[in-house]
Amino acid sequence: MADNCSSCSRKFGSREARITCFVCKKNFHAACANIAKFDFQRFTDGNSSWLCKKCSDSGSGDKNSQTSTLEPLNTTHFHAIMNKIEQLCKEVSTLKTSQMALSNDVAKCSATLVAQTKILQTHTEQLTVHEKSIANLQLANKDLLVRVDGVTDALESFNQDVRASPFSADLVSSTDDVIVKLRNKLADPITLLSMVSLIQTTPSLTRQLFPDY
Repeated sequence: MADNCSSCSRKFGSREARITCFVCKKNFHAACANIAKFDFQRFTDGNSSWLCKKCSDSGSGDKNSQTSTLEPLNTTHFHAIMNKIEQLCKEVSTLKTSQMALSNDVAKCSATLVAQTKILQTHTEQLTVHEKSIANLQLANKDLLVRVDGVTDALESFNQDVRASPFSADLVSSTDDVIVKLRNKLADPITLLSMVSLIQTTPSLTRQLFPDY
């Protein structure tokens, strides 16, 4: 067997693939013979006979072996290719099923997101209302504290008037006790609100006790 390629005349390497013409028995590099990797495997396995271009063009060889350089696939290769195609079809079908399932999941997630967004919007609106209510309560509380300060000032003024009057010491002491108790009660917000409400509902009593208020 010649060690040179009949096409390029270059020697074959120890691991370099070669192919032999079925008629002239000359050796060629696979690249020089323009044979694809898949076809080269078919020819070297002995499943098909390969003819070089010269033998193919000259019509050399008997009619049974004289074929084109690319002979039809045999049954084994045909079934192998069909099995591969069937496998690819199954994989495509599986991929479509997975894609549909993913689309359904995305649709469910989108619906859930829309619902949660509406709930969040409702909570945001309620929070805004509560913030306004808190702001109004803070203003009302501030006004209430101002009015309470006015009441305590009136009580202190009243106490000073009592001290300056020719009343008995018992009355002065009693007034002092009232102021102390009132200051203690004013420290409790609930009591404070109750007292202010009482004063607001009895203006005549307030005018009698605190004519300057």
